[in-house]
Amino acid sequence: MLKRAFLSGLMLLGALLPLAAQETNPLQNMGAAQSEVSNRLGVALGVLGATSGGSSALLSATYTRSILQGVEMELSFQQSAYSVAFGSPPSQSSVSDYSIFFRNYSTIDGTVMLAPFSSGFLSGFRFGAGATFQFRWQGTVGTALPSLPLRLDSLPALRTYPPSAYAYSNGLVFGGHLKIDYVIPLSKMVDIGLRTQGHFLLLRLTGDDPVKVFADATGSASIFLRVGF
Repeated sequence: MLKRAFLSGLMLLGALLPLAAQETNPLQNMGAAQSEVSNRLGVALGVLGATSGGSSALLSATYTRSILQGVEMELSFQQSAYSVAFGSPPSQSSVSDYSIFFRNYSTIDGTVMLAPFSSGFLSGFRFGAGATFQFRWQGTVGTALPSLPLRLDSLPALRTYPPSAYAYSNGLVFGGHLKIDYVIPLSKMVDIGLRTQGHFLLLRLTGDDPVKVFADATGSASIFLRVGF
């Protein structure tokens, strides 16, 4: 009996040693390790472009919760603001024309994120879609159509010569979005990643614009950091 047990132990040891010596791919179990953490808080910094023109910085905060293997629910808040001035400096004998445009977008997203790959390099990819609510403030002030970029030394002229035309709007807009992430784990609790996303704004819910159908879109790219708990 003892001899049989000893021989069985040697056979088991011989079977386990090759497995222990086998080199492990660090990306092999990346998806499984990430799914063990149920909640994550994240921050992101990126660049946003809009169909209305111009690019601006994008700040984001996210909360993510794993609900199933490879399935996450994400709630995010994003903020972006942009302004630009056009015109030419006034001379001593005349008042030059100028125009200023500004926008401010505050966006709330609810997203379902899917991680379809469980191992290897592809396990870092996440694909998501969901609903978007965006609060928009935008407007223009000026005296005429834009001509040349406004120089900083001409800004006092805006106080001396008030604008003759104003246009301002605000409201809540509903739409949808698509997101593509690539997540790189630094540890079980911390990861970084890259995100590209597009927002498609379709319907004005509130605001002073009589047109309710609001076809607009934005696109952005950002880098994020998340911490699990």
